[in-house]
Amino acid sequence: MLTCVSIVLASAAFAAGPRPGPQEAPPRNPPPVSAPEPERAPGPDAFTALDRNADGLLSREEAAADAALVLRFDQADRDDDGLLTAEEFAAMDDQPPLP
Repeated sequence: MLTCVSIVLASAAFAAGPRPGPQEAPPRNPPPVSAPEPERAPGPDAFTALDRNADGLLSREEAAADAALVLRFDQADRDDDGLLTAEEFAAMDDQPPLP
């Protein structure tokens, strides 16, 4: 009879599945969270990417590929010739954002 009770208890323990072990403690010093990279300033790489015909100037048509540039095109075009030079493009950083 003792053997039957032992078998029943062992079967019940087995059917219940493994017992959860102690939970692992979180690491004491989690890795630092890196700050998001700041927006890149308009630079030669951006200018070159937009200058599809490689003439060293950005037309309104070329600027249309960048919605933010479209909004600031007139403000950036300091000589009002309808084109942006690399210097005008780079100087947009110095201009306050449009309201």
